[in-house]
Amino acid sequence: MTQLLVYPTAKENSTFSIPESVTKLGESIFSSNKSLSEIRIPESVTSIEKDVFPNTKELTIYAEKGSVAEKYAKDKGVCVRPLDEYISLDKLENVLKLAKEAVTKDVIPSTVKKFEQVYKEAQEIRNKVIKDDNSITQKIVDNKCNALEEAINNLSTNKKGDKTNLETLIKKASKLNKEDFEAEGFIALENALKNAQLIFDDENATEKDVKAAEESLNKAIANLVAV
Repeated sequence: MTQLLVYPTAKENSTFSIPESVTKLGESIFSSNKSLSEIRIPESVTSIEKDVFPNTKELTIYAEKGSVAEKYAKDKGVCVRPLDEYISLDKLENVLKLAKEAVTKDVIPSTVKKFEQVYKEAQEIRNKVIKDDNSITQKIVDNKCNALEEAINNLSTNKKGDKTNLETLIKKASKLNKEDFEAEGFIALENALKNAQLIFDDENATEKDVKAAEESLNKAIANLVAV
């Protein structure tokens, strides 16, 4: 028999799915947590001790028909719903916490904008689930959770590039005269300079973009052949 004995008092998740391996819920395990509003209890749970849950008037238990959990809920006057209607917010709420602490400083604007949009959408989906909006499915929750994880990861990879050196190279290349070098090399320089200027003017240019522009322009300058 696997007994669930402890649940973190300070955990802020509003939903919790009891693992299928659990067969017994210990006394008062959820009684000190004030955040839980929805709990999924699988058929594997065959024993529930007294005073397991706080705020039973605000609690919804998801359980199979005829299960120990369903009987417990009805005996305690707790709202009970079919197990297949349960939507887990556990992972989404954890990712939302990470998003709340995410740092957007020095990240390219387009990445920050995308992150803020997905973060807002994820919060809206969470709130809809809590308010029992039947239009939200587990798939919708999971997809938005994955999208938010990706948006958070992009904040660390899409940093603004330092354009100081690129600006210096652009100024240097701009001062070179076409008449002083062989045509082929100077055409390559003009192309590299044009691209470097585009990267310099692009507020969404990443570190990788800036570095590539610098290398290309440096190479073009080095390959010039004087006449």
